[in-house]
Order: sequence, then C-alpha cells, then structure tokens
Amino acid sequence: MQELSLNILDIAENSVKAGAALVTVGVCYRPAQDRLTVTIADDGCGMDAETLQKVTDPFYTTRTTRRVGMGLPLWKMAAEMTGGSMTVQSTPGAGTVVTAVFGMGHIDRLPLGDLPQTLVTLIGGSPEMDFRLEFDYDGRQFAVDTREVRQVLGEDIPLSEPEVLGFIAGQAAEGIAECCPRPELLENLSKAQDGPAVLRLRRSDGPPQAARRPPGRRPGGRCGAGSPRRAGACKEDVAETTLCGS
Repeated sequence: MQELSLNILDIAENSVKAGAALVTVGVCYRPAQDRLTVTIADDGCGMDAETLQKVTDPFYTTRTTRRVGMGLPLWKMAAEMTGGSMTVQSTPGAGTVVTAVFGMGHIDRLPLGDLPQTLVTLIGGSPEMDFRLEFDYDGRQFAVDTREVRQVLGEDIPLSEPEVLGFIAGQAAEGIAECCPRPELLENLSKAQDGPAVLRLRRSDGPPQAARRPPGRRPGGRCGAGSPRRAGACKEDVAETTLCGS
C-alpha cells in the first residue's frame, strides 16, 4: 500500500469484523520529535494471548477467503522501515488497540493520503457502527465523531446517505487543514519537493461537494455554524485527545 490511509482502512475493517460498536482512529504529528503516531482502537471481541502472538505473522489469518493475512504485518513493516515500531494490545471481550509509530521525516515513511475519504469509506460500509477520528498536529487538535452527527440527524437520516457522508468528509478535511495550514507537512517531508500533485488534501479543484450540510438542516443549526466540527474545531493548548500522546 502506498498511503498510510489505506493501511488504516485495512486495519479498521478488522475492527468492524470483530463486532466493534466504536472504532477510534488517532493521527498524531510531533515534528519536534520527528514522530508520527497512528492508533486504531476498538471495543470489539478482542484477542486471546495465543492469537495476539500470531497477528504479525503474514501466514496467519482468521479470514476464510484467503490464507495470508497481510494487514498488520505490512503495517509493522511500514513503521519499522522508518525506525519506528508497532504494538498491539488486546483483551478478550474488551477490544484491541493497534499503535504504530513512524519516523515522520524518514525517506521511507509513506504519505498520509486521503484520511477523510478513509473515514467516510468506513462509515458508508458500516453505518450502524460509530467512528471517531482524532487528528493532532503539534498540539493543534481536531476530532469528528459520528455519535455527535447522529444526535444532529436524529433517527430518520442514516449516516450512509451520500450527502451525510459528503458533509462528514468535508468537515474532516476542513478540520485537518485548520490544524495544519500547510498540507505538505502531512506528507513525507523528505519527499515534499515532489510538488503539490501528491498532496491529497489540497482541494485545487475548488470547494468539494462534500462540504454541503446534511439534508433538512438550516445553516444556523448544529450542522452549520454550530456543527460538530465547530464544536471540536482545531484548538491549541487543550487537553490531549484520547489517542494522541504528547
């Protein structure tokens, strides 16, 4: 895989299969420490100690559709190639936390890719579940949570509606951009000279359709000026989010 977002999608889909009700993805940049930390946490069925010891073996998988499980082994390799590491913590019946630490400026560090699209792909595929994205760039933080979106929409409008997915993607993209005004810093710094074509978060074709508010909501409602994004917009000097360490 050529982008971290695609790896995140692959691993988060494991959480979906594990019967999780909530999956939280944390992306945390610390330029001064040359560190990027990505965490995927769920409250699914978890794993026992024997399974936990095998999860990074590419020839071990719980899937019946293929005999090789490459998600976590590739994630581990991607982190270690940058001088980082990957850990998996899991408790049966309580859930799993996968944490990968990357050398932020290492030449082999994969670019972030389209994180908002990864989020809406997960939501669209499993609209009955809840997902939370936490983004932290050097202490400037943003979070989007489908539980908040549900409170706004009520029971009549599902998260899988295209306009709702577009709204969530737009809010995520705007929140990330507010936390890190220079999108190239989200990619591999050693490859930034390659030019803006590789920077997926740059919306050079104008405001995306994703920015539209969900149907049936007034601009002054919570999906407008008082939206979940505004309520949890990028902030400085606030308490750390759930998954991003200092």
